[in-house]
Amino acid sequence: YCDPFVDFFLLFDFHQTFTATFLTTFVVIISITCFFFQFDTFKFCGKILLQPCFAFLIFWIIFAILYGH
Repeated sequence: YCDPFVDFFLLFDFHQTFTATFLTTFVVIISITCFFFQFDTFKFCGKILLQPCFAFLIFWIIFAILYGH
């Protein structure tokens, strides 16, 4: 029995605290980086934030499918 979606939600629930902590830390680090470099607009910071978030989401889904069962 191996349903990727069920596995994903089970894994996500199992690692929910870790995921929340990791994401929070990640966002804080990016925010601090953007603050210290003081870019002219938030667009650059937005691109930095969006790309890793999408990559992290894709990684989590792949991770869940591969190791969630």
